[in-house]
Amino acid sequence: MSRTTLLRAAATAGATATLALLGASSASATVVTCDTDTYDTQSPNALSAMTSVTSARGLSCGQALRVVRRNARKAGMTAYREGGRFRLGAYRCTNTFHENELYLARCVRGGKAFRLNYGS
Repeated sequence: MSRTTLLRAAATAGATATLALLGASSASATVVTCDTDTYDTQSPNALSAMTSVTSARGLSCGQALRVVRRNARKAGMTAYREGGRFRLGAYRCTNTFHENELYLARCVRGGKAFRLNYGS
């Protein structure tokens, strides 16, 4: 075997091992369903008049709501387009559903994620 072939094989093995480790760590986090009456916000800094965290993985519902409260003002108008991508701090969010004035989004940061509803 040539040196190049050996380097490619080593790189492939290393990448496979890294992906396996990442998959194992994110798979171990359980999804928590949040009470939308408890974990909602009606502040002017929210995405809309009513914003609720519906589920969280790898963080608590309260921590997810804190991310929304701190960063929603900077989300921009793409939060209101179906398929629109926006950021809430370090979390990358995607609008997954839009109907009339109801919006659903999923926000991800590594192995942590949460879903939220917003609209009036």
